[in-house]
Amino acid sequence: MHFQIKYTVLGVCFSLLCAPGVALPGTDEADSAANKPNILFIMTDQQHSGMASCTGNKNLKTLALDKLAASGIRFDRAYSANPVCGPSRISLQLGLMPSAVGVQSNYNSNEAKVPRSIAANSIGPLLQRAGYKCAMGGKVHLPKTLWEDVALESWEILDKYSRESLAKNCVEYLKQPHEKPFILFASFINPH
Repeated sequence: MHFQIKYTVLGVCFSLLCAPGVALPGTDEADSAANKPNILFIMTDQQHSGMASCTGNKNLKTLALDKLAASGIRFDRAYSANPVCGPSRISLQLGLMPSAVGVQSNYNSNEAKVPRSIAANSIGPLLQRAGYKCAMGGKVHLPKTLWEDVALESWEILDKYSRESLAKNCVEYLKQPHEKPFILFASFINPH
C-alpha cells in the first residue's frame, strides 16, 4: 500500500514540475529555471474541500482562494492519508503512509523514527535536487528525526508561527526576485 501512496505523492510533484510548457527531466531545457514553475503550497488546518466559493459553496465568498484556484492547479479528488494533523503532514512530506514510519496519531507523531535514507527523499530534498529553492513557514509538526536531520538542511524557514506574521512574511518572500524556481510551503493554523 505505501508503494502506491509514495509514488502518488511523487507523481503529484512530478506533474507540477512537468506541467504544460515545462521541460521534462533529462532534456537540455530541463535545467533552465524558466522552464520550472514556482510552487505555492498553501495548507490550512481542518478546512474541508467545500469551504471555498470556487468549489460551489454558495454561502462563502473566498475571492482570494478563488483567484488562486483559477490561476493554478486545484485538486478536486485529493485525499489525506490520515485525518489527523501530525500523521497527515508526515505523509505529505515523505510520500508514505504514516504507518510506514510508525505514526498513527498526533500523540506519537513526534516520536516517528524516519530513517535518513527516507528523509533524504522527502519533498524538500527532492525538489532541492531538482533545482528548487525551498521555503517554509507556519505550522510544521514534523518528527524530530525528519525535521532536524533533513528538513532544516533543505528548507529556509520564513516564519515559525502560523497566525499573524506568516501571511506577511510569505507575501514578502513572493515579492523578492528569485534566481531559481521555488516552492513556498505556507502552513496556516486557521481556519482550525
